[in-house]
Amino acid sequence: RKGSREFFLNGIYTYAEADGARSADVFLANVQYNRLLGERAFVSFGAGVLRDEIADVSYRFTPKLNLGYYLIKEDTMTLSFEVGPGYTFEEVGDVTDSYFTIVAAEKFVWKIGERMTFKQSVAANVSTSDSENYILLADALLDTDITENLAWRVAVNWTYDNAPAAARDKDDVTLSTGIAVKF
Repeated sequence: RKGSREFFLNGIYTYAEADGARSADVFLANVQYNRLLGERAFVSFGAGVLRDEIADVSYRFTPKLNLGYYLIKEDTMTLSFEVGPGYTFEEVGDVTDSYFTIVAAEKFVWKIGERMTFKQSVAANVSTSDSENYILLADALLDTDITENLAWRVAVNWTYDNAPAAARDKDDVTLSTGIAVKF
């Protein structure tokens, strides 16, 4: 964050096995640039990408343009809401598709202490041509700093895909712990 500009980049890769069988293999990345329009309002440009082998999502890429507002914007706590248009390109199962979407999100960050941070977010991606084609994402994580650039992370992620690949579940919950690299 610098002046009237904010830049956020995050990426997560999760891999797990249970009884010798792969139970998670997910790559998720998001990039977002916010331009503040005043003290609390902002316009943002960003994109998200997802690959989930277990859910049979070869790729899902969504560039977006949002308007947002910080309800809380303090040094130790932020709460923001944003909404706007996006466009999704995806291959789910063996079906390739692309469509306009409405993207909405809520994001909360609380720096609990000098070494601990709690983050939570909820996002929705809804097709403008088929309201039954939507994806909901929610996550919460707690980072405890080990060093300036490393943290021990405990996280829970929930994904609900109302139109999943054939023979796949609509929702998925992942509880994980690991090392997070922050820069």
